[in-house]
Amino acid sequence: MTVYAKNVVLAEKAFRDHLNQQCKIKSSKAVKISCEEVEQESDFVVKNYGIDFVYQTPTGKHNAHKEIRAINKCCAITTLYQEFGSRHGIDSSKFFIREVYVIDDISKLTRQKAITYSTENLKFPLFTKNSNTDKEFVPVGTKIFE
Repeated sequence: MTVYAKNVVLAEKAFRDHLNQQCKIKSSKAVKISCEEVEQESDFVVKNYGIDFVYQTPTGKHNAHKEIRAINKCCAITTLYQEFGSRHGIDSSKFFIREVYVIDDISKLTRQKAITYSTENLKFPLFTKNSNTDKEFVPVGTKIFE
């Protein structure tokens, strides 16, 4: 089982909580075999990640799915935490991430933002730099844009 947390202590606590809630095993009866950090290799290619997770609010637990564009899984999860922390005020301790997977096929994307940025012929407008000063007040030979 993969647990996503900031450090080893929080990961162990999240795992013990999962054992207690789902499997009814208390932490005093469980034995920790290993806890290791999974390194993420980044080839600097942006991919679409699908994240299935559960989060707790004052009104109850909610299941959710989010599609995020990122370089690797760690960046995608960090983006998820930042977005829910800023928009919904939810702390990372209120999250339980079920699954993180790469969505290779563009036709499987469901969110409009991910579909928009995943097209092959994506083009951005080029804006020209216009000075906000008149030429009569700027001496000749002055390099404004450097």
